[in-house]
Amino acid sequence: MKEKNMDKIIKKKLKFIDLFSGIGGFHLAAENFSFNSNEIELKCILASEIDPFAKIVYSKNYNWDIAEIKNIREINENDIENFNILFGGFPCQAFSNAGKKQGFKDQVKGTLFFDIVRIIDAKKPDFFLLENVKHLVKHDFGKTFETINKTINEMGYLTTSRPLILNSVNFGSLQKRERVYIVGVKKGNNAQEKIDQIANDLKNINLKRDSIEDFFLKSGKPNENLYLDNKRDIKILVALKAWEEFIQNVKFPANKTLPVIWLDSFNVSIKDRVNYTKNFSEWRRKYYTDMWDIYDNNKTFIDIWMRKHKTKNWAKRERKFEWQAGKDAPRTLTETFIQLRQSGIRCRKKEYFPTLVAMVQMPLFFDKNIDKWRYLSSKEAALLQDFNFSNPNKKFLKFDDIINNENKNVEHISNKQFGNAVNVKVIEKIIERILEDFKL
Repeated sequence: MKEKNMDKIIKKKLKFIDLFSGIGGFHLAAENFSFNSNEIELKCILASEIDPFAKIVYSKNYNWDIAEIKNIREINENDIENFNILFGGFPCQAFSNAGKKQGFKDQVKGTLFFDIVRIIDAKKPDFFLLENVKHLVKHDFGKTFETINKTINEMGYLTTSRPLILNSVNFGSLQKRERVYIVGVKKGNNAQEKIDQIANDLKNINLKRDSIEDFFLKSGKPNENLYLDNKRDIKILVALKAWEEFIQNVKFPANKTLPVIWLDSFNVSIKDRVNYTKNFSEWRRKYYTDMWDIYDNNKTFIDIWMRKHKTKNWAKRERKFEWQAGKDAPRTLTETFIQLRQSGIRCRKKEYFPTLVAMVQMPLFFDKNIDKWRYLSSKEAALLQDFNFSNPNKKFLKFDDIINNENKNVEHISNKQFGNAVNVKVIEKIIERILEDFKL
């Protein structure tokens, strides 16, 4: 890393506010950008968050008084000092049609997006950056995203001509995480051409990633509470062992992958199958047809397998199996990342980590170093979301670092926070390009 003599570098100072801040992914990206820049320093003047645990993490890492991290609904836009940049990761909500005659700003009233709008409209920052799930683009048949864009336009800003959807795996992360980024800049001075070129360049980024092996070397030894326990986790261990036997023995064409398996549907007789799926969509009907082909071609093995493992006594989640590792992957669960979803067990090829999601448990995988199944650790989740300070003298403190308790639930809170967070590296790259092309 190059030496920085801060006494000799006079940086231009820009102010930002951090809305729906969570544990501060936007703030960390801004701080890392500032550390690596010889020209610009970004300073946070306001943070907004309601989750008490997230506020603890934010205050510790960025030296903020918890009492100063406000609920956005309690912030009067006219009381905010002038600033240059607004960051925010807002919840996805449907908008009302009631305000169409008055304007798009009236349509978003009552939503949390409106709280962003009222602040932007009052303070007119130079640019803003919002992040949301990819589904926002298609939410409410595209009406939500259309309303957002028209509201932005109504305030005197423009954004990318097409939705800017970026995947963190292209920015050096081992996590596949697609998110939509809404970059708003003031109209004029070829702004549309500039912002579209930035979007195109960002979409074509492909930074080098660590190997899975190197990633685990960085993460170190996990908390033993993350290992599946023969007593506490016996039900899932039994199911994993059974599905391992299934995937290794069931026969299906080498040029195809295993379809989704719903054990509850194996008992539908051949003569009843057409009637069973008559109201299904075409794609869902094909799932069932492909699955029944597997059953018919492996009936003897599957019937014995189901009786042997008493699958009728399994919970609903364990009775659905999704093999998403592809047709070329080794037929073993130990070479996959497993997501224990409410709807079933999903196996993905151990190439990239699946998207971290706050509402779903951390990915499960077989750790060959300890010969046990375990969950992803909070340190590994932090690495996947690039929660590291560029300044080598600073370390990002996770919730479980701060609380310093080996209780599994404490680490679960950390993991949930990372599932909710933005990817720091992606945000930093967007900031870098915007400030490079739009001289503030």
